[in-house]
Amino acid sequence: MSRPQVSILMAVRNEQAHLPAALASLQAQSLRDWELVAVDDGSRDRPRRLARTAQNCSAEAFRLCKLHHLQRCFLKDAGEVTLWGAGMEGKMWRRILAQAGVKVARWVEVDRRKIGQKIHGAPVVPIDTLKAGEGPVLVTVGARGARSQIRTWSREKGLKEGRDLIFVT
Repeated sequence: MSRPQVSILMAVRNEQAHLPAALASLQAQSLRDWELVAVDDGSRDRPRRLARTAQNCSAEAFRLCKLHHLQRCFLKDAGEVTLWGAGMEGKMWRRILAQAGVKVARWVEVDRRKIGQKIHGAPVVPIDTLKAGEGPVLVTVGARGARSQIRTWSREKGLKEGRDLIFVT
């Protein structure tokens, strides 16, 4: 069996209502030589039932693949990072970063209840403490609408996506 010309990686999280349309759109493409790998990214709805995920296509494998590529560019020579988002996904990223020898220097969070705490020895700080050029920031926030808010705030503060911060979730 030959390998497909294109592999499509689709992270699926709480998107049961949109998944059929996304799959139909893919099937309607003129290119026929492709494969789809759907990764359950912590869904609480039915997409988990729509596909069985192979171990090498798990959310963990997806993070490890991202980290592998980030270490060759955005995180090259970085001994520490800032994680934006102190939720479950941020903590998963902290774990794989630690395994790769990268320390989390601080956590950026909007939840006032978390600000001032320490997570795995690193302080949780408010977003207004971020400044351009202070080292790489990995954004682990996956809430609907959060990316556009973070991009707007970052531009206003002079942080540039791809230079100062990158979205990993």
